Amino acid sequence: MPVQRRLVRGPQARPSPPLPLKGWRAVTLEDWSDWTRDEWTGTLRRVRRAGLNPVALAMPDVPTLNTGRALGLGVRLARRAGLDVVVTFGAPLTLESLPSRVTAGLQASGALALLPGPLPDSSLRTAQAIRVLRAAQPLPLVTEGAPVRTEVRAMIAGTVTDASSVGTITASAAFRLPAAPRLPWKQARFLEAASALPDRGWLSPSLDALTDTGGGLTPLGRALLRR
Repeated sequence: MPVQRRLVRGPQARPSPPLPLKGWRAVTLEDWSDWTRDEWTGTLRRVRRAGLNPVALAMPDVPTLNTGRALGLGVRLARRAGLDVVVTFGAPLTLESLPSRVTAGLQASGALALLPGPLPDSSLRTAQAIRVLRAAQPLPLVTEGAPVRTEVRAMIAGTVTDASSVGTITASAAFRLPAAPRLPWKQARFLEAASALPDRGWLSPSLDALTDTGGGLTPLGRALLRR
């Protein structure tokens, strides 16, 4: 009697609803893998006091077991504080880097989105990486870098672009804000340009760029938040 084999299909990538990135006032936190609960609580309180949201947790280049535990704790404490979390990677998204992205998306249960790193190009391999990543973990994807191919466009919840880009910015796009220049004669022009960003959404490089240790706003923070 012939044996019938059933074809088992893996998880299928589903379209993602767009995220309203235009309303983001996101701030990036780094080197959080070893934070205590008190350090998390104090930092998240500072973020909320400044009127920022969501919190972008920058993943280390080499995540460890402790990174995963800290990521889960950070997401839980942020949600308890009324803040959303976006998990971000700095290295480009490739098929080879997929395991760390999938793992982070699963560990960050309850997070708002996953930014898996810049797209190296718009090739079929990049499209395949986006499709697999969308199917293998639950978080909506926010991309940056090369344009995505038509066949995976519906799997992208939003995009991050450079703040100096020219063109129409939609509700599902945000600016990645560069660090403020150190040279005094360049700062005035930078702050003037930054003051137009709150209506478009942005992703700030660090909390220290926006607030001082006492919780007060820096000149950049005042420009962005219009205070």
